Amino acid sequence: MPFDELKIGRAFTQGAAHDKHKHVIVDASVILSQEFSLQLVAEGIENHEDWVFSKKAECNIIQGNFLSRPIPADEMILWIDNYWKSSGRV
Repeated sequence: MPFDELKIGRAFTQGAAHDKHKHVIVDASVILSQEFSLQLVAEGIENHEDWVFSKKAECNIIQGNFLSRPIPADEMILWIDNYWKSSGRV
């Protein structure tokens, strides 16, 4: 296959914990990604509840403002350093 990840757009991730139809789409995406050995990316994660749902749904990668606003590439190392320090893992 010419790709190695499957992205679930914000239209399906936001509020999926409480929306039966969105939940079914996320679950189907998880199965599809596992069947084809693809990384599953949840886009548009804007709050803690959607983050928890995405993690429980076994999304491999989570993107959205809940984790960080978009930042320039040259600021990424500083952001990662600050993240690890604030998490107590360093």
